[in-house]
Amino acid sequence: MRKLHAFYPFVFLLIGTLLMRCSNGPDEIKDFHLVTADSIIGQYNAGRAEWDRGQKIEGNVTITATKYLTTIDVEPDSSHHVFSFFLQVENNEANLLSVAPGRAEVIYLDRDLIVNSLVTKRILYFKMKSDKKPSYLEGLKDMKEYAGYGLGMRKVAKGYKIESAPFCSCISVDTKGWNCPSGGEGALSCGVGNDVGNCRINCSGQTFACCDSRTN
Repeated sequence: MRKLHAFYPFVFLLIGTLLMRCSNGPDEIKDFHLVTADSIIGQYNAGRAEWDRGQKIEGNVTITATKYLTTIDVEPDSSHHVFSFFLQVENNEANLLSVAPGRAEVIYLDRDLIVNSLVTKRILYFKMKSDKKPSYLEGLKDMKEYAGYGLGMRKVAKGYKIESAPFCSCISVDTKGWNCPSGGEGALSCGVGNDVGNCRINCSGQTFACCDSRTN
């Protein structure tokens, strides 16, 4: 009998430990990082020059949508620059203003942009409307897709406003009088830089790429 009494505390301790593990389950911090992110970057960068490589950025993201433009501003955790990606659209019907700012990982692949929330299980995919989804992105499921005729990036050194970086845009072929130091009529992509930042853009449809080292 004494042996049984001595055994009871261990039984109660075991039951208590199991109950604590069960109760703590829902409170555990979930990791929403993309397990295929490095593989995607690796496949995209294979054989590319350094200046033309895609990149993965992690930090605080703010998304703003207006009628003709969606802007994805990123302040990375560990970088000497801040980034502003943008998608030009003919008519923005997507209610992206409902996307709360927060931490995310951003994968920029020149003509494709993935924004993966690290707060909620949500993936946004921004692309050129004329392009098919690349094979290395086929493994990503349940992405909310947004397509436009122009996808670009501005990058500027920290301490400067993003407007200090050069300006790039997709311009309608019917537009006259544009001075494009880089790009111009017939060009579907361009890029340019100044002392504090740079920009680049890809265009499709009845537009041409225009990049100016002067800021807008």
